[in-house]
Amino acid sequence: MSRAHWIHSASLALVLSGAGGCATPTKGDSLVQVDQLVTAIERVHTGSELAQEKLHGALLELHSLVSLDFGDDVVGAYGAAATAVDASGKQLLAFDQEVKKMKALADPVFKRWAADLDTFTSLELRLRSQNRLAQTRERYDAIVTTVEPAQAAFVAVQKQLSDCVLFLKHDLNAASAAALRQDVATISAATQTLDAQLLACQSAAQEYVAAVALPSVPEPVVEPAPAATNAPAKGAAKPAATKPSSAVKPVAEPRKKG
Repeated sequence: MSRAHWIHSASLALVLSGAGGCATPTKGDSLVQVDQLVTAIERVHTGSELAQEKLHGALLELHSLVSLDFGDDVVGAYGAAATAVDASGKQLLAFDQEVKKMKALADPVFKRWAADLDTFTSLELRLRSQNRLAQTRERYDAIVTTVEPAQAAFVAVQKQLSDCVLFLKHDLNAASAAALRQDVATISAATQTLDAQLLACQSAAQEYVAAVALPSVPEPVVEPAPAATNAPAKGAAKPAATKPSSAVKPVAEPRKKG
């Protein structure tokens, strides 16, 4: 989320929630819900990128391990692979939590919008709002239909990574490493498919945010300060010129009386 959007979201939630008793809590709270959903979708986008990054890191460590490409420290190489796989699993759980938050926030937004359609007195405006609701819901559904298969594929890949690390936990040698190379190649192929699914999810999230996010004040552009110059200001007194010091003549020694 950009800094401007974060400030805008925080300010909106504070004002519309009736902070300090200066605002009616029910006025504009639907916009707070809309903004919260947008923020949740942005977090799903970020969470998918982080999970993708951790997964690739774990796969790289495991590939180095089964390829025996780790130098002399075999114990350290195994530890690095196991740590990377654990980090990938934790990030996957965090990603799943962001998706759950998004789904929990979406239902009230669309239900309330649909219910408010009956309060229009203008049939034309009602139909236009109904059409925009359908378009917004379609954008949201695009996120869900892409993220759910990605989540399932991610879980499957993560389980395979964990099993490979467990396989080598008590039996790490040239033969056991060679026995896992085909498994790692299979995981690598599955990861490429998962990358495409996550990319589709990220694209759907971007489209939703671009279309639905509340307008925010753009961040001010800070112009660089003018470069300092050594030229004297107009009208300033010029420094007095200094005359070069003349060489001191040596004092002649007095003549000796003969």
